[in-house]
Formats: sequence, C-alpha cells, structure tokens
Amino acid sequence: MKKIVYFILVLVVSVIPMNTNAQRGCCSHHGGVVGCSPSGKQVCADGTLSPSCTCSGGSTNSSSSSATTRSYQQPSYIYGCTDSSAINYNASATKDDGSCIAKREGCMDTNAINYDSTANTADESCQYKKNIVAKEKMKYTTNYKNNSNMLKDQRKKIVAGEVGEKEVTYDAVVDKDGNIISKEKINEKVIIEPVNQVIEIGTK
Repeated sequence: MKKIVYFILVLVVSVIPMNTNAQRGCCSHHGGVVGCSPSGKQVCADGTLSPSCTCSGGSTNSSSSSATTRSYQQPSYIYGCTDSSAINYNASATKDDGSCIAKREGCMDTNAINYDSTANTADESCQYKKNIVAKEKMKYTTNYKNNSNMLKDQRKKIVAGEVGEKEVTYDAVVDKDGNIISKEKINEKVIIEPVNQVIEIGTK
C-alpha cells in the first residue's frame, strides 16, 4: 500500500511542471515589471504590486530567499498635464492626470464685436466699431462758355477753380491697432464750397 502511494506522489510531481507560467501576465496590464518589493513581490511600472508573482518567478506561496534580497524603490510620479499643446501643459509632469485643456483661439476682449466666450487663448482677430470723422477735399468742375468775339479754338480762363472741403463721418470696423477693416459713410457736411472753373472758348 505504501509503495502505491509513493508511486502516485512521484507521478504527480513529475507531471506537474514547476512555476507553470506563474509570471506570465503578472504586470502586463500595469506597464510591465520594474523591480521587486522588500517582500519579494514583483512591482509593476505604475507602482502597484503583483498579487501573485514574485521576483523568483513563482507565486507568493514560494519562499525563495533570493526574492527578499533584491531591493526596490517605489517610483515617484509628478502628476499633471503632459500634452505640450494644452494650455495647462506641465513640463515637470511625468504622469498625465487627465487634466489637459485644449487650446481654443479667438477674441477674448469683451469690448470687441467678435468676442468669443468659448476661447481660452487670445489671437489677433479682435475687431471694434468706431466712428471716424475725416476732412476730405471736394473737387471743382470746369464749365465752358462760347465767346463769339474770340477766334476759334482760342481759350481764356475767366474763373479759376478752387478745391472745397467737407467733413465726412464713417461707421467703421477697425482692428486692435486701429487699422480700418471696413467703413460705411453715415454723414457728411460741407465746410468750404468748391469754386467751379470757367473757361471761354472762341467761336469766331
């Protein structure tokens, strides 16, 4: 009877392989293995400990002395936004914490006619309404009169033309530097009337 039991035990030990893939997948969902804890457990890249795998390749039930002699330093992380295109990018962060805020460019000046309340990054697009008053010259016209006492094709200026002046008001749209983007005339007032030029033409 004892021989039979001994034979069965030998058969079981020879059939069952040691360390049957105990390490396979230990930290596969945690960034891989980076070291060992003082207790001999495998340490994953995200700082967690494997619940079953040890540094000796077995399970936590094994008592390998080599496992306890290996040292491990808990990885330290600086959490923050690691996306360099985000407005709150943290160059010192080593682990993203999901706080990144994407840039949205637009006009952020509430006084502008194209203010964008959803923008978080100012650009050069702001536009403003402005009344512009400008003085402008008024051209004179030339009138011709026939003179039968003058030879044909002779000409004589009898009234010299003079340029007039007017004040024009525009409803304009300007950029942040005051440059005019568009304008529309809304009023004008004559300050100096132009004097029309008069020229006599001979017909004799």
